[in-house]
Amino acid sequence: MMTIMSPLSFCYMVCYFYCQCCITLPFHFNLMVFTSFHSICLNHLQDYQMVDPRYTFLWLMLMVYEQVNMATTSKVVMISLSIMMMLFSTTLSVVLEFDENHIKSTTFFSEKVEVGPGKIAVKTLFDIHFPKGHIGIKSFDVEVVDEDGNFVPLYEAYLHHWFAVKYIENITMSEYIKQSHDIRNGIEYERNDGACQGFLLPHYWGLGGESQGTSSNLPGPFAVEVGNPTKIKHGFTEKWLFSIMLIDTRGTHDRKGCTECRCKLMNLPKDFYNVTTNINGQLLSKNYKGGLFCCQDNLQCKLRNGFKGPTRKLSLKYKIRWVDWDEHQVPLKFYILDSADRVISNGSTPIHDCQVDDLFDILYFSNEKQTFKTHLYFKQK
Repeated sequence: MMTIMSPLSFCYMVCYFYCQCCITLPFHFNLMVFTSFHSICLNHLQDYQMVDPRYTFLWLMLMVYEQVNMATTSKVVMISLSIMMMLFSTTLSVVLEFDENHIKSTTFFSEKVEVGPGKIAVKTLFDIHFPKGHIGIKSFDVEVVDEDGNFVPLYEAYLHHWFAVKYIENITMSEYIKQSHDIRNGIEYERNDGACQGFLLPHYWGLGGESQGTSSNLPGPFAVEVGNPTKIKHGFTEKWLFSIMLIDTRGTHDRKGCTECRCKLMNLPKDFYNVTTNINGQLLSKNYKGGLFCCQDNLQCKLRNGFKGPTRKLSLKYKIRWVDWDEHQVPLKFYILDSADRVISNGSTPIHDCQVDDLFDILYFSNEKQTFKTHLYFKQK
C-alpha cells in the first residue's frame, strides 16, 4: 500500500525545491537555502538507513553536499546532483513503500523425466502447473530435484537450459490434443517482446544451469502481467510449457565436454551424419563438431570404462510468486536480445536476423506412432 508521505518523499520535496533554487536564484542565495534544509533531510534519513541500507545512498549524497566546497562548485554540478537526488528519492519511495503482504507463493513440480548415466533428455512439457487468473508474476525460480524432492547438483545432472514459453490453446480442441498429442492444430505460441525475427528466442523466463539459486524477484510494484482476459484470443485459453534439456553427467568420460555437446564425446549412431538434418532440412556437415544436434533426446555421452549407475527420475521444482492484478501494479515486458543479431534497415524499419550462436531446439511431443514438430526454433549460426 502506498503511503502519503515518507522520509524519502519529504526529502524529494526538499531536493525539488532546492533544484528550482539552483535554476532560478543567484548562487549565493541558493547556498543559504541548502544550508537551511540539508540538515533536516539528514536527520530524517540517518535513522532509516539502519532499517534499510538502500536509504544510505541518498543519505551519503546529502553528506557530499555538506562536505563539498560550495564556493568552487559550479552551478551545473549542483543542478545535476539535485536531479540525481530527486530521481533516486522518487524511485526508492515507490519501491520501499510497496506492501508485499499480499504476494502469493506456490511451489510446483514438473512432469518427471527419466535419465541414466550419460543420458540426455530434451523434453517439451505442455500445460505445466501455473497460477490461474489475471495476475502479475513477481518471481519464477527453478531447480532440479530427484524423486524425493531433493536438490540435484549440476555435476550430477546438468540443466543445459529451461525455457518457459506462453501459448494459447483452442478450448474446443483441448481434449483432442490431450489424448492424441497432436499439436499441429489448436495451439498458437506467443513470444516475448524481444527484437528477434519470427519465433527465435520466444521464451519469458528461462536460463541455464546458473539459474539454480539465482533469484528472479521483481521489486516493489513491478510484475509481469499474465492471464489478462482482454488480451487472450476468443475461444482460446492461456497456458505455459517448459522446454528443457537435462544431461546426466554421472560417470561421463569428460563431464565438461559432455555438457558442451561435443560430438566426439557422444555415442552417436553410425549413420548419424547421413540422416541428421539441420533446421534448413539439409544433411548435417561432417565438419559439425559440436552443438545441440549432438545433444538430441535419448543420446548418451561416453562413460568411463566399467561405470554403472541406476536410472532415476528428475523434475523441475519451480516456485512462482505473484499478486492479483490491479491498478497498483506496474507491468514489465521481456525483451530478450541476441548479441549476434545482424540488424539491417529497410528505410526506417529495422530488420533483425538473430543468429543465437550455436543454439537450436525444436519443440516436439511424441507418441508410439509419430512425432509432431512445431515451428519453435532456436536458430543455429
